[in-house]
Amino acid sequence: MLQTYSMSSPEQLWMNHKENLSEDILHQTRILQQNMDLDYCDIFNRALIDIDDTIVSLGGSDLKSFEFPQANRNRDSVLPSEECIERNYDTDVLTTYVEENEPKMVEDQKEAFDKIAKAVFDRCSGIFLDAPGGAGKTFQINFLLAKVGQRNEISPAVASSGITTTLLTKERTAHMAFRLPLNQADMDTPTCNISRNS
Repeated sequence: MLQTYSMSSPEQLWMNHKENLSEDILHQTRILQQNMDLDYCDIFNRALIDIDDTIVSLGGSDLKSFEFPQANRNRDSVLPSEECIERNYDTDVLTTYVEENEPKMVEDQKEAFDKIAKAVFDRCSGIFLDAPGGAGKTFQINFLLAKVGQRNEISPAVASSGITTTLLTKERTAHMAFRLPLNQADMDTPTCNISRNS
């Protein structure tokens, strides 16, 4: 709604619904900080940063262009970083998942998995998994995500469509994870909105 300038009073919308717009951030922070006392100003600030980033990633202006509270990107926030959120694994659950599912792999899946896992853990590139429907690609990807999580490493699993993301353990679309613009065909130079060192 902000991107299309379809609101008469953006600031009033924020004031009336900032708790709802910050709900996911509050939930993630409570999990990571084990329900310690939280500063709601930090929660709301993080929500404003997310809203600002989303508008810009969709090809719109930042929040400065609207009658909207400004996010403070320079404050020392106590909120967990994106990296901390990505590494928020329950290793016991992942270990159980790996132990239960590793014996279920057939020989071809095991061979493919070993090659892919070696490339991932050796930080190599050039691995591409292609197989017909029903061959177990999703099973292997989720198994690989569990193995990476066991090692407390980051595994940004993304898919090109919303339907496909529902099959992945850590579901996100490529547009959301890498802030790809949705209107690439209309842009002279389509670029991702990924900040340095993020």
